[in-house]
Amino acid sequence: MMNIIVNILFLFLGLNLFVLINKRYSSSINHVSIFTAVWLMIILGAQLSGYAEFHWFTLFVVYLSWYFYLFGSYLREAEINLDSLEIKVIDLDKIKTACYVLVILSFLANLTILKDVFFNFSSFEVWAKMRNDQAFSDYRDGNYFYTIFGNTSNIYVPLAIYLFMEKKINSLMLTIIYLISILIAVAAFTRAPMLYLIIISVVFYSYQAKKIPYKLILTSFSILVLIFAVSSYFIGEVSQGAVDTNSAIELYVYGGITAYQNLLNGKYFTYDVFDSSFYSFDFINYVLKTFRIIKTYPDLVREYDQDLPTNVYTYLDCFTLDFGVIGAFLGSYILGYISKIIYLKYYRNKSIFDLILYSTICYFASFIFMNNEYIRFTFVLLIVKIFIIKFLTRFKYEMPTLTN
Repeated sequence: MMNIIVNILFLFLGLNLFVLINKRYSSSINHVSIFTAVWLMIILGAQLSGYAEFHWFTLFVVYLSWYFYLFGSYLREAEINLDSLEIKVIDLDKIKTACYVLVILSFLANLTILKDVFFNFSSFEVWAKMRNDQAFSDYRDGNYFYTIFGNTSNIYVPLAIYLFMEKKINSLMLTIIYLISILIAVAAFTRAPMLYLIIISVVFYSYQAKKIPYKLILTSFSILVLIFAVSSYFIGEVSQGAVDTNSAIELYVYGGITAYQNLLNGKYFTYDVFDSSFYSFDFINYVLKTFRIIKTYPDLVREYDQDLPTNVYTYLDCFTLDFGVIGAFLGSYILGYISKIIYLKYYRNKSIFDLILYSTICYFASFIFMNNEYIRFTFVLLIVKIFIIKFLTRFKYEMPTLTN
């Protein structure tokens, strides 16, 4: 009874708050709506499916964390009223060159992985075993060329979409670029890159076309479900020889929030053996270790849960481990605020590079049921890469046209 009351009360207040905030954004596809849809899906889905039984305090924490994310994402009237409009003249040839260079560098960075995957690919079972054995973790670790260029599809795919819409490349070239990114995503031995590819494509196209591509969204979602179902069948329990696709899907979707409840209840491996004990400063820890200032720090992918075969605890785990329940609330507010700032930067400048960054933020909002992508070093690296590419392509600005 207590859970029913908490669910109804927090849902009623939260949905009203969501509607108030979401209507202040120019498109219904935004980080607020994506975060809300995913977060409520795992909270309500886990309960309605019978997968998990939550304590009322767990519901209090996860619902209030959603509220704080919404508070951080709130747009004030002054923030959404434009005082001026900057008209940009973009050198499309330089954008095209940048796109092609990134595709080639990404392909070269993944060449060893691609070669070994497809030369050894005799069956799905072999692929699944290579994935479970983390066959290429040694190749990725310490490979700075791969670190910088291995995962640049989040930049060159939106650039390709933009060039296609501007009629600077044809449908064949766009298809080739997508096929290369799909090959790289498949070779990554994880389903996240496919989700990444779909989300950034849909968000970027929606904002550039200034319309919501419902058919594209439906098709993309169907493809994603199909990919997940097939991969879960072969990957889920392949090492044990027993496959339960339904259980694998439930664990993937609902396992994180269930494990987070265990974390709140103190059922978590806590080892005080790291040179840096902060989970939330993953990108800082990465830099410190790279320069050999520290030797060890907590991995973004946590220890396996003591009661569940999962090593994900939703995006809230790092904040909670470092700063307790208050950290979950404040961390959620900060993530919402950062997302809002990136949205505003795009809204005011209408720069394709700002939109690439915002599309990535929308992907992060879709991945909250797994872990916290905001604190990764790859996020900081993405910002740096976008800044460098933007500088090299040299946007030209005309005199701004003032509006009253």
